[in-house]
Amino acid sequence: MNKFYRRLRQTNRPDARVQRTLYFAYGMNTNHNEMASRCPDSTFLGTAKMFDHKLSFQGVADYTEAKGYTLHGALWLISPTDEKALDVLEGYPNHYTKHIRKVRFCNRDIDVMVYQMVERDNFLTPSRYYEDCLRTGYAQSRMTTKQIDKAIQQATEYSIKKQAEFTEIDFYDTQYQESIEDLDYTSSSYVPVRERIKWLR
Repeated sequence: MNKFYRRLRQTNRPDARVQRTLYFAYGMNTNHNEMASRCPDSTFLGTAKMFDHKLSFQGVADYTEAKGYTLHGALWLISPTDEKALDVLEGYPNHYTKHIRKVRFCNRDIDVMVYQMVERDNFLTPSRYYEDCLRTGYAQSRMTTKQIDKAIQQATEYSIKKQAEFTEIDFYDTQYQESIEDLDYTSSSYVPVRERIKWLR
């Protein structure tokens, strides 16, 4: 029996004082320094995989469903006190929510707790400080940084696409206003394209 399962058995003994939770981290909590300061009872168990999901960035780390992809993360054993500290960090339940998901660890599928952002698909590249924190954590957890690179590329492409859409809106916005003025309409009758699009959402 490997060290991980020995630890689980120890926490389930009658004399164990707390019930610990398996926590799957894919963002800044892959960083062992961050976890040591924030969650002093935590124990790093190793790396795990969540299939058909991938890393994404909305300024900070998130994950999304993606068929055929694999989300790599760090697996921790945490106490109730640790989890409360993580709830504060993640802004639970308004900014992040919590789910129980299946991950593959030591060739077994196990249930873990994982945080996911409430708002979805608003992709945005992370700050340099945040990115460095993740890269350090991935190195400490012996995880590949390729998923960080791919997620940043996705967020960058999304930002370029959105900027192009807003540029196009601004162009038609100006053209529309000029056509209204040609018809001698009052300014109060003009509704910007940007507002009309918002109503249609």
